[in-house]
Amino acid sequence: MQRIQILLKSQAISLEESVRSALLDSEPHTDWISIHEFPTRFLERNLEALYARNPHLLEHLSEINLPETVQLRPGGGPLIPCQIRRNYGWTWIHGKDGVAAENRGLIDLALKSYKDPEMDLFCILGFGLGYVASEMLEWFPQKVDPFRHARGMVIFESDPALFLAALTLNDWRGIIERKYVFFCVGDDLKTQWETLCREHLLCSCNKAAFLFGYPVRDAVKKNDYLALAGRVQKTWDEARPLPHQHRSRLLARTHDSKIHKVWTWYNPIERAIPHIASGLMDAMERRGMTCKTLQVESGRYYPPWHKFHDIAGFDPNLIVQLNRPTSLLFPENWAHEIPIPRVVWYVDSPRNFWQKHPAFYFTKHDRVFVWDETYIPFLHECGAEEVHVLPYAADVQPPGEVCERFRCPISFVGQVMDQGDTRMQLTKEERNYLDGIVEEKLSRLEDEFTEILKRNPPPSSVNYEALSEKILVDYYLYVEANSRHRIRVLESLVPYGLRLYGPEAWLTVLPEQSALRDCFCGPVDHRTEFPSLMRSSLINLNIHSLHAVASLNMRDYDVPLQDSFLLTDWVLGADRWFEPERELVFYRSLEDLHARIDEFLSHPEQREPIIQAGKQRVLVDHTYDRRLDDLLHILSRSFAT
Repeated sequence: MQRIQILLKSQAISLEESVRSALLDSEPHTDWISIHEFPTRFLERNLEALYARNPHLLEHLSEINLPETVQLRPGGGPLIPCQIRRNYGWTWIHGKDGVAAENRGLIDLALKSYKDPEMDLFCILGFGLGYVASEMLEWFPQKVDPFRHARGMVIFESDPALFLAALTLNDWRGIIERKYVFFCVGDDLKTQWETLCREHLLCSCNKAAFLFGYPVRDAVKKNDYLALAGRVQKTWDEARPLPHQHRSRLLARTHDSKIHKVWTWYNPIERAIPHIASGLMDAMERRGMTCKTLQVESGRYYPPWHKFHDIAGFDPNLIVQLNRPTSLLFPENWAHEIPIPRVVWYVDSPRNFWQKHPAFYFTKHDRVFVWDETYIPFLHECGAEEVHVLPYAADVQPPGEVCERFRCPISFVGQVMDQGDTRMQLTKEERNYLDGIVEEKLSRLEDEFTEILKRNPPPSSVNYEALSEKILVDYYLYVEANSRHRIRVLESLVPYGLRLYGPEAWLTVLPEQSALRDCFCGPVDHRTEFPSLMRSSLINLNIHSLHAVASLNMRDYDVPLQDSFLLTDWVLGADRWFEPERELVFYRSLEDLHARIDEFLSHPEQREPIIQAGKQRVLVDHTYDRRLDDLLHILSRSFAT
């Protein structure tokens, strides 16, 4: 970071030099036009997107008019030369030495910084017309591995009028809407920066680069930007000791015999995680515990160890982490040192989330739980000392009302995942090989993918090691097989008047000729619509994910609690959670499924006793309060020893 800043300082120039190098003729060339003569519809669209993510900019831009002092020379391609009139005359923004050539020099400097793997925040001093920032963002990855940190960008522009000009000339929503891009615009850049630091912990970034976003020739403006870079650098220097201060304080904390503060986090767009985390946290709060949930959005820039900063600020005496080891929450090897008890609860196959990387490990402070006992040996192999079974639970809420919109003989609510982008990364030979593995799995559902892969080594045209670096093979196979399995079961139920609910991904995954397309009714809101849908369906169908080898899912618990009838596929050991035929009805094959549907549609009086028996079993044994009893009992016994 220091090296980049020194490089910028070496470019500082005097006002006299600035005027000499930047001035055009005393009057603009005749082929220049005012920006008002360059009509586009971009400004309104860009501002709408900008204010949606940066509402603080409304006060800085709402009173600014597009200036007459900005002129353009169109006709030379997408990179338009631009000039602006200052007090001392017309000066170049882009184009004095050719727009492309000028940008190239700035972009080459940016690329050098980008290749530094420790560089995670880029401060753009001056937006200009947005050309440099736009090209830089082409390098940024769309997806980030969980053990790597996203890269962010802060754009500083001290001239609101010039910024409006940029938003007028191009559709920059592709920049504005990215969650890892932040804007500071106006004459109080330092104040806006300090606000960003407080709200987004930007001051705890690993390493930052300061880069000009256009050839700033105005000496006063350039030197102001360099001074701003110095102030930004100072905030980082002041914040640098924070993680170590947090560590020292947490190491010195005394052991709490009673859990009273619990911290967790989740990504709001993940499938079931927010629902499960909220259910457990709500149960804890009913016991008088204070809980905090940090929501982390996909695609947004978070500095390294932002979760650790949040943990340190809350100072919990229990951390709950779903589907990932708690080692990812702490810098370096601090996860071993900091003595906060932790619960790691896997509610999906840990094979889909575990990566062979130094950042993934368990510690003596972790107590690992998994919803399906099948994965206990795998978690032991990953280093977990203690692994306990903790099943899903029911979300206790009042039954929904019967609704004509949802009334139907049989419904299914669930999802598939579109792997089109992943399949495009594969060669024809790789796709054919993996498709063969998927089809064998569907013909022998009880077999693990690891067994099938051993029986079917790849052909000479497929390099499995290279394939594994390209995609997560286990996860790809699971998603593909799960989608195909659900589609084949559901296609056989179309004649029964099936209604299919779920994400729009169904329409991209379903074959064009599939009769299921006519059954698809779109998504339903879990809180506001799902209870009514369950009550309005004579039969609610459940198809467990293929990774649920010896466990039930949330649907098995939620549907009986809604005074609704569920028909679900059998999984190994399901009779531990419900008494078959009396509390829950299972089917064991496609033929059995059809026979069960015929039976319970023809004899509706048989459904009600099963519904009520299943509901009572859920209320006694399968609520989040009951799961919390089991969890706390295991923790008290485990940490006591």
